Amino acid sequence: GRDAFMASLLNRYVPKATSAESSRLMASVGGAKQVASAKDDVDVDVDAQTTATTRKRAEFTPSSAPLAYAATTNVTVPMDRPMAMDEIQNAGKPATGGWQVQIAATPTAQAAKDLLSEAQSKAGGALANASPYTEAVGKGSNTVYRARFVGFGSRDDANSACAALKRKDFNCMLLPNKG
Repeated sequence: GRDAFMASLLNRYVPKATSAESSRLMASVGGAKQVASAKDDVDVDVDAQTTATTRKRAEFTPSSAPLAYAATTNVTVPMDRPMAMDEIQNAGKPATGGWQVQIAATPTAQAAKDLLSEAQSKAGGALANASPYTEAVGKGSNTVYRARFVGFGSRDDANSACAALKRKDFNCMLLPNKG
């Protein structure tokens, strides 16, 4: 099943990703702001039976070790399996306009419509000239419904609407209208 598929992907691609040639692709930590340091010697107890006078010292030199940084980007979680292009079902062409704003992909058409209605009432004027639009993607139990606003004449208009939606705690993604 899924575990076997993941194991096959790991077995196939991890060796390629960790080859000597790809190791040159890693970014250098030089010039980065150091967040923490353990350069001073630290007393470490060897075990409980050791006398208090018998101690070992641990030393760490940060200049030769890579530093770890917390991720700052949003993560997109993929679906269980990618959908083939022939499985995509369009719900017709969206309204005219150069840009679209997608706020969600929901499991039901009604959930997408409800979310669009809520977003429109909360974001107000930023969506005044946009039209709500849903699009079914997938097949059977893998179908999701994209909740979008369409009809933005420019990227700047779509970006302003997206900023207004984010202020109201909605997710947002800009897309060029290919309809």
